[in-house]
Amino acid sequence: MKDSILIDTNILIYAETSDDLKKHEKTAEFFANYENLSLSIQNLTEFSSNMIKKTNLSSTDINNIVQNYIDVYPIVFFSESTIQEANRISRDYKLHFFDSLLVATMSENNIKKIVTENVKDFKKVPWLEIIKPF
Repeated sequence: MKDSILIDTNILIYAETSDDLKKHEKTAEFFANYENLSLSIQNLTEFSSNMIKKTNLSSTDINNIVQNYIDVYPIVFFSESTIQEANRISRDYKLHFFDSLLVATMSENNIKKIVTENVKDFKKVPWLEIIKPF
């Protein structure tokens, strides 16, 4: 996935909710202006969990949103070996495990850029380029 940019879960949530209208609009602007975006299956899992907890959307509505992302963007997956690499990354960079799993998944898929609000944690990984849309 040469020059691909992974979309972090927080960006998906801002795109689909309008609790923070400014971030919602900035996210829409980002999606309109960038190409080569991709998602991890982990992002879709986290997104679903957050939407169930934080919104009143029906499961059908949430599933439709998820399906739309699946239809539009390439999805990258992790495996057993990715989990082992995430353990190493977590220890080496003192990074939360699930952030480490995302970084390991990105590494395995040759993705070096992430669009996220979580600059503080991801900046611990020296090879990762962080794009903050806000």
